[in-house]
Amino acid sequence: MSLEILKTKGELRDLIDAYAYLGDDKKIGEQMKLFAPDAIYKVYMNGVEVANIAGTDKLEKEY
Repeated sequence: MSLEILKTKGELRDLIDAYAYLGDDKKIGEQMKLFAPDAIYKVYMNGVEVANIAGTDKLEKEY
């Protein structure tokens, strides 16, 4: 595995950890900064779409 791949994996792990810690601490405003402003959040349960939110402003309100 190349050094670049290892670095990228570490950065992804840090992003996932940051998302989880901020969510656990209910720091939703800070958590939204991890997303691009035009993020699209979709959730499916049993093949049925139950959430479809576009943009971090709307996503923060839903959280």
